[in-house]
Order: sequence, then structure tokens, then C-alpha cells
Amino acid sequence: MEPSGPLPVTCSSESDILGVPCSSHIWMPRYLRAEAGVKGVIFRNGRVLLLHRRDDLALVPGLWDLPGGGVEVGASLEGTLVREVREETGFAVTVGRPILAWIASARTTRGKRFSAVIVCYECRTRATGRPRLDAEEHTEFAWVRREELARYPLPPNQLKAIRKAIGRQARAARSLEEMRPDYGPASPERVGHRGGGEFRKGSRYVDVSDREAGRHLPRRTGRSTRVRGPRSLR
Repeated sequence: MEPSGPLPVTCSSESDILGVPCSSHIWMPRYLRAEAGVKGVIFRNGRVLLLHRRDDLALVPGLWDLPGGGVEVGASLEGTLVREVREETGFAVTVGRPILAWIASARTTRGKRFSAVIVCYECRTRATGRPRLDAEEHTEFAWVRREELARYPLPPNQLKAIRKAIGRQARAARSLEEMRPDYGPASPERVGHRGGGEFRKGSRYVDVSDREAGRHLPRRTGRSTRVRGPRSLR
């Protein structure tokens, strides 16, 4: 973990093994003791799932929140996130890549201070229904688009993680679009003239007549080709 600041240590004798006189100070790093937590960004149809925290909670009451929670000793981050999402929403999720990690320092409404290392992950779910909320923690839910995020007060780092995850999805969608082959415009599904026909070539239909059909048939490549048209081709 990152040191939070130097800790001065006075030598106990005239010199130690490093040869530092006792009148000097050794500046030792002070390491942060923090709890661990996980959060998940769950997408559905281009929207992100947010949960509204109760107003009487000791920690960040009244804000919107991503599903997640604290990590117990001996538990994995991914396993904890799966459990927390199931408890808070009823959804079964698959945990994907980490999006963002940060160190959060907070104070509860009772005055207790603590620090936590939070790791936020992308999550996928096949659930299609409404979330089943834990009434002890959340009061409502919302599926939110990127342009609507400003209307939902969120902790700053969670908002940053959501925007980063949305950016990843947009880049992935563009990459898939660029990889998709262009077969040109599709011809009509049916040929109106008598004696004509069509067969599927790639992803488009090519109009052919009885005389031309033989020249346009694709070579055998081990894949089946769906043929529709003249009976001589069936």
C-alpha cells in the first residue's frame, strides 16, 4: 500500500548499523491500514444499475451507489462482489475486468474515521427482471444512461469508474463495427421475373437466371450454402 507520510524514528545509540548518529532522525514510511471493498458496474441495454442508499445509514447516506461491499479476511475480491451483488439485487453476475481502484477516506455520521481500498469491476448478468433490493441498505434502483448520470449524486470515484466503463464499451462496439465485413447492398429477397432465382452468397442474395445460375454458384468449401431459386438448383 502507499505510505501516507514519513514517521521520524530517533536512534537509540550513538550509531546504528547504517552509521547514523543518535542526534539524527531516520524517516521511516508510515503505511496505511485500510479495509478492502469491491464495487460492480452492471450494464443492461446501455444503462448502468445504480442503487439509492437509505438516508439513515452511517456511511454516505442518501447518495446513489454501485452494488458491492466489504471484503472479509480470506475472501477473494471477485467472490465477494458476486456475493454482495446477489445480496443487494438478487442478480447472479459474472465478474469481468477491473476498471478502477482507489483509496477512500471517510467519516461515518457517528464520527468514526476509516480508510478503504476499493476495486471496481465490470460485471455481466443475464437477469432480466427487477432487482430485489435489501431494504436495510437501499430504497430504490435506477438504470441510468451516461447522459443522465449528472442527475444522480454519486461518490466521485464511482462516477469516474462508471464513465471509464462506458468508454470501454463504446470502444469495443466501434472495434466490432470495424471488423464486420461489408458485403455491399442486399438485393431483393425474392425475384419477380419468371424463371429467375437467387442464392445466398456471403450475407447478400444474388439474383440469377436459369442460364447464369451455374456460373455464380460458390465452390464447395465444406460449408453448406442455402439455395433458393430455380428448381434446377434445388
